Amino acid sequence: MNRFFSYFLSLAMCASLGSVATASSMATKHMMSKHMSCAKGQMYVHGYMKNGKFVKGYCRKKHL
Repeated sequence: MNRFFSYFLSLAMCASLGSVATASSMATKHMMSKHMSCAKGQMYVHGYMKNGKFVKGYCRKKHL
């Protein structure tokens, strides 16, 4: 009985880790689609840390 419970618990944990990985990959795809949505003549700037705070990515005018 103890082995069965241990097996079931490990199976549940693996399933939950898989769902987290799927969610993070979907978030990455969403961010990549943002990259493609900048207007013509603009470029996407990826998010970065500034003074200990995270700045989200944004579109800006291209430098010539």
